Amino acid sequence: MKRLISYLMAAGLTATAPEVEAAAPQTEASLEQRVGPKVAIVGDSISAGKPYAPYWKPLQEMCPGMTASNHAVGGQDTRYLLRHFNDVVRGDYDTVIILAGINDVAITDLKDCPNGKDKICTGERWSERQVKKHAEGIIDRLDEMYSRAEEAGMEVVAVTILPWGGYVGAKTKYGQAHYSEHSQQVVDIVNTWIFTRQGITPVSAYQVMENPHNKGHLRPKDTVDKLHPTKEGAQRLAEVIYNTAFKDICSR
Repeated sequence: MKRLISYLMAAGLTATAPEVEAAAPQTEASLEQRVGPKVAIVGDSISAGKPYAPYWKPLQEMCPGMTASNHAVGGQDTRYLLRHFNDVVRGDYDTVIILAGINDVAITDLKDCPNGKDKICTGERWSERQVKKHAEGIIDRLDEMYSRAEEAGMEVVAVTILPWGGYVGAKTKYGQAHYSEHSQQVVDIVNTWIFTRQGITPVSAYQVMENPHNKGHLRPKDTVDKLHPTKEGAQRLAEVIYNTAFKDICSR
C-alpha cells in the first residue's frame, strides 16, 4: 500500500434504524417486470442529504424498482463507517454505494493535533509524509469496507470524493476545517487509488462535479457551501452514478 501511495504522489461519514425509501409505486404488472437492486447507501452528510439534498432519491427515480436504505450519517468519517459496516453486510442488499473520506480530511484529522490552533491541523503545511499518512488511512478503511461487502456477495459502487475547494467549516474545539493545497493532494491520491482498485465499479464523480471554470471547486448552482450538494448538485451526482453503475441493470 505504501509503495502505491508513493507512486501516486509521484505521478501527480450507520444509523441503527436506517432510513428506507423505495421508488415511486407503479402498477402491479410493472413491478413484477422490474425488480430493481436493493442498495445500501454508505457515507456522510453528502449522502445522507442533510441539511441539503440526498443524491439517492433522484437515483431511485431513474431506476424504477430500486430500494435504497440510507446508512449515511452526517459528520462521520471512514473510521465510524467501518465500525458500523456490519449493519450493511448483514442487511438484505445486493449493492452498496460508498461515498466517504472527506470528513477524514476536513474534520477528523484535526483531532490528531496537540494544538487545535496549529495550522498543520488543517493541512496548510503538511509534509509529504503527513499527506501520505492521511491518504493511506482513508484508503485502508475504504478498502476494508469494499472487501467486506465483496465477501458478503455485494456489488461495490465506489464514488470518488467530491471537489470541496473554498470550503470553510464551523469552528470546533479542534480548530476550523477548511480546504487547502495539501488536503487536495490527499483527495487526489484517494481518488486515483479508487480507480486502481480491482473488483469494484468506480464512479468518477469528482471529474463530473468539478467546475470546469474553477478547478477543485463544485459548480455554484450545485452547492450552497462549496461542499454539500444542492438539489441540482444531487441530481448531477445521481446521474453520473446511474450512468456508470445502474443504467444497464435498470433499463432491462
